[in-house]
Amino acid sequence: MRKIYIVGLANVLLFAGCSIFERPSNAPERTHRQIQKLIEKQKQAEAQQSKASNPTQVTKDSRGGKETETQPKQSLTTNVAKSRHQPNKDTIAASPSKNSATKLEPPAAKIGNVQAGKIDVLCRQLSEKLFSLSLQECLHLEFSADAISVLSRPLVHRDFIHSNTANLQRKRVLIIGGIHGDEYSSISVTFKWMRMLIKASEHSIFDWRFLPSANPDGLLRKNPQRQNANNVDLNRNFLTQDWYEQAISKWRSKYNSDPRRFPGDSPASEPEVKWIVQQIADFNPDAIISLHAPYGRVDFDGPPKGPTKLGALTAIRLGVFPGSLGNYSGVDLKIPTVTLELPSADKIPAKLEISSMWQDLQIWLCNHLEEQCDAAALPKGSGALGPVDVVHNR
Repeated sequence: MRKIYIVGLANVLLFAGCSIFERPSNAPERTHRQIQKLIEKQKQAEAQQSKASNPTQVTKDSRGGKETETQPKQSLTTNVAKSRHQPNKDTIAASPSKNSATKLEPPAAKIGNVQAGKIDVLCRQLSEKLFSLSLQECLHLEFSADAISVLSRPLVHRDFIHSNTANLQRKRVLIIGGIHGDEYSSISVTFKWMRMLIKASEHSIFDWRFLPSANPDGLLRKNPQRQNANNVDLNRNFLTQDWYEQAISKWRSKYNSDPRRFPGDSPASEPEVKWIVQQIADFNPDAIISLHAPYGRVDFDGPPKGPTKLGALTAIRLGVFPGSLGNYSGVDLKIPTVTLELPSADKIPAKLEISSMWQDLQIWLCNHLEEQCDAAALPKGSGALGPVDVVHNR
C-alpha cells in the first residue's frame, strides 16, 4: 500500500512540474549500451583520481541521518597540502614578478576533434544531473569539442553563426556557464538560451558561441564542487596582471586559505582555463557573458558601462579578484564582460524570467556594441519582474 502511495505521489509531482531526483532515461536504444560502457570507463577514471587526491569518509547527515561522502576533517593547510597544486614558499618566492606576467602563456594545445561518443556520454551525464535538461535536447545541439578536462571529459561549445549573403561582419558574443561546478543554474540557463536561439535563429542579431559547462568534472562529481578535479577554483586561475602579486596572498588573507577558492600554484595551470583562453582567442568576442550564482546581481568589468538591469536582476559591483575571468577579459583584455549572478545555485528562474534576462541582455548588447539592430529582430525588454519563481534543479 505504501509503495502504491509513493508512486502515485511521484506521478503527481511530475505532472505538476516539480523536480524529483530520479527519472527514466529517454536514450535511443541503439546507443544506450555504448554510452553505458563509456560512462563506466569515466567512473573508473574518477575513482582513481579520487583515491589519489581526495580521500573520503562516510559521515551522517545531521538533517536526516543520510550517509554521505565528505572530506576528512583536517586543518585547511593539511587538506590543501594533499592536492598536487598546493603552493609552497619556495614556489611562490620563485614566481615571476608582476611585470613578467603581462605576456600571456601559449594557449592550451588542441587535441583534435573529440570523439562523438564522448560527447554523447557527457550529454547523458548532464541530463542525469540536471532536471531541466533532457538527453535528446543535449544531443540535438551537436556540440563540438577540441579539448578535454582533467578527467578527460570533452569541453564542448556550440556556435550560432548567422549566414548572410551581404557578408556583413556581425558582433560576436561569448556566453560561459558552469565555471563553478556546484552552480547548476548557470548551466541550465545557458541551455535554455540556446533553445531560444534555435527557435529564433533567422532573427538573431549577433553571432554567438556558448560554453555551457566549463567545469564538467566539478559538476558531475557525486557531490558537486566549486573547483575542478584538481581542486582549483577556475575563476581564480586566469593569468591576470595581478595574479603573481596578489592571488596567493589574497587567498590566504581574505579567504583564510579556503580550499574552495584555491587559485592554483601557477596561473592558467588548469586545462579548463587554458581552453577558455583559447576560445576567447579563436572566437574574438566583442562581449563576454559569464553566468554564476547565487548573489542575484549583475556585475560588469571592462569598458565602458555595464547593464543596470537584466530581468529582475539589478547591477552591483562585486569586486575584481586576481585570476578571475572578469579581471582577465574585462580589465586586461578590455572586452566588455558581464557576470550574471542568478539568485540560486540549485534552482533555475521561472521561464518568464529566463526570457526577460535574455531579452534585456540583447537590448543592452545592441546599445552597448553600437550594432545596427533590426527593429523587427530586437526583442521588447520586459523590465524588472516581481519575485522570481523557481523550479528545483537536480
